[in-house]
Amino acid sequence: PEAESLHRAALALREEVLGPTHPEVGQSLNNLSNLLYAQARFGEAEAALSRALPLLEGALGPAHSEVAQLRSNLGLILHAQGKHDAAEVELRRALELWEAALGPDHANVGLVRNNLALVYYAKEDYVAAEVEYRKAVAVQEKALGVDHPNVATSRGNLAQVLLERDELEEAEAEHRKVLAVQLRVLGPGHPDVARSHNNLAQVLIARQAHAEAETELRLAESG
Repeated sequence: PEAESLHRAALALREEVLGPTHPEVGQSLNNLSNLLYAQARFGEAEAALSRALPLLEGALGPAHSEVAQLRSNLGLILHAQGKHDAAEVELRRALELWEAALGPDHANVGLVRNNLALVYYAKEDYVAAEVEYRKAVAVQEKALGVDHPNVATSRGNLAQVLLERDELEEAEAEHRKVLAVQLRVLGPGHPDVARSHNNLAQVLIARQAHAEAETELRLAESG
């Protein structure tokens, strides 16, 4: 509540002193949107960011990398509300902007591809989701290194899509890669490791490898 009050006070002051269309008003709206998103107040976050976007786009230009970040954020907010078609539009635009501004192998490009794949997964378009997750993993590995948490996240997401597509052998292989990295980087007691053990168990159950699945489930519980 205190943080929100401060953000709203700063917004009101900037609107009064600078006018409602000043870029710094847009920045205050963006800051408020980030806070509301973190509080899962997605409708309010969307409203604030929808006001911020044209102000900052006008100040920075429509091709600026910060505008791409705003569009990416808006895409996630829309996705969280189940507005998947609108989310896809924003994330696609963010992807185009970042590829043009930063190049196709930048970490931001990998991240927005992962987020775009999340939207496709929610729409049950598993073919498109798999394509984007594979691209996300490739870009993030190159930009961040194989042990980065973002790479593990994208690879784990890819494995879940492969499970949905009944590509069980490859899904198992991807989950094992994720686990190997997480165990090395995070240690066996981390919640992400427990989640990965559980995800691997689901694939093993689908493969009728029940004894191995039971072992993974026990490891998940012990974590």
